[in-house]
Amino acid sequence: MIFSQTTRTETSAKSYTESTFSHLDRSARPEYERIRALITEWCDRVPDDERHEFVQRITSGDDVAFHSAFLELYTHELLLATRHTVTFHPALPDTSKRPDFLATDASGNESIVECTVATEDSDADRAAQSRLNTLCDSINRVKCDDVFLNLRIDGTPNTPVSGRRWRKDIQRWVDSLDYEALLAMGPSPNHAALPRLELEHDGVHVTIKPIPKKRSARGKGQRPIGIQSFQGCMVTSHNEIRETVRDKAGRYGLMSRPYIVVVNCLGPLADEEEIHGAMFGHSGIWRDVDNPSHTRVSAVLALHHLLPWSIAVASARLFKNPNAVLPYAGPLGTLPQTTCNEDVDGTHPREALQVDADWPHQ
Repeated sequence: MIFSQTTRTETSAKSYTESTFSHLDRSARPEYERIRALITEWCDRVPDDERHEFVQRITSGDDVAFHSAFLELYTHELLLATRHTVTFHPALPDTSKRPDFLATDASGNESIVECTVATEDSDADRAAQSRLNTLCDSINRVKCDDVFLNLRIDGTPNTPVSGRRWRKDIQRWVDSLDYEALLAMGPSPNHAALPRLELEHDGVHVTIKPIPKKRSARGKGQRPIGIQSFQGCMVTSHNEIRETVRDKAGRYGLMSRPYIVVVNCLGPLADEEEIHGAMFGHSGIWRDVDNPSHTRVSAVLALHHLLPWSIAVASARLFKNPNAVLPYAGPLGTLPQTTCNEDVDGTHPREALQVDADWPHQ
């Protein structure tokens, strides 16, 4: 059993510190019931001797483990839907390491499939983000009947922030605001004239400005944080995606079958251009067709922001290595694909998975 067997009544949004699994498990929204049913159905098709480990990772409360397990579950289902027979953790010659899957298509052709997630976050980044999430949840406990809070966040805290102290400072500031004066500034106020509160702690600087609510929305108990923005940064998603794939490229030594790496690109700055750049861009793993590299990898199946609620819309593209020692030419070639010099249209994975385009909504 993955999800709790209980009557659900909660429909509130995910809090900053809440795990993905916890939110999925508690929400009474109809779309979340559909997500739970699909994950349960997929997990039921995992062999008995593998299912327990999947359930442990999904329910662990650790989002890194959740996203890793969910990607493997999705990939397993996609392989089954494209008429593969799947063996979990096959033994390979000359190594004790075991990849995620051995996939055998309807013609008897075999491929090794390995799944990985590119998040752009180091352990230190995740720790800092966790402290920031705790702070934001604390700020959302401020009583704001008349305004929403516009937060500008620069940096991340190196040590825990006293949420209680900040909450008291913010509450005192909110209580001092003149609602009528804010409303009189109009829908597009001069931001320089808006009241602001500046707070700082060990690497993080937060600027808070008020957004007056409509009169009809006053006192309705909405979450205080209305807008959140962060300092600008260099877009380096392609580097993170490239290194994530590179880490898997030589993991199993010489290959006797085509080798596919499935990567879920979850970085906040990742987009299709960054994913393409990781493969064939100026610093991509296959940037120079005249100087072959990572030739053991036959192809990379790159997914963009695959999440339990984005199955129907998350883009997927098969990037083929032009110099692969063992080229891949199996059923996954029906997906959109890219080589070093062309993009080829294909079928979205939702078609194979038989998921409607507007899923999980009705």
